[in-house]
Amino acid sequence: MAYGLDWVLAENAMIQGLSVIVDTPCLYPQILVQGDALARKHGCMYCYVELHADSDDLGLAMLDERLRARVDPLRVQRTTIDEAPRDADTPGSGADAKDASRERFRAMVANPCRPASNPIVVDACSSLDERVDFILGQISAMMSDEADR
Repeated sequence: MAYGLDWVLAENAMIQGLSVIVDTPCLYPQILVQGDALARKHGCMYCYVELHADSDDLGLAMLDERLRARVDPLRVQRTTIDEAPRDADTPGSGADAKDASRERFRAMVANPCRPASNPIVVDACSSLDERVDFILGQISAMMSDEADR
């Protein structure tokens, strides 16, 4: 339901001539398909930006710290890498469940769903200013390439 509403709101903004950023974890191929289709429908450039952290212990520790810092998380959101979201249908409890949850999270981080061409992948461990500069530089380059065609 929530993803469907995201696309309706994004399209409404595009119809009004506004730029759109859909900020969501890209866990499923249909998110890529819907984003690309919506951009094509309205003659817009589609940019996929991924904030990436390595699935090693350092990357996972940084992501865990960010998850734990969430204020008022939704029931469908993780609050730590060791525990599934409260509303997730995951069996078990204790150390085995935490290990399984951590491994599912590690696999998700290690195998993101991203487009085959032109993904903008940003190092999550870099500073905010570095990330913004990198992303804007990549989008600018993509826009220049589009203009040259």
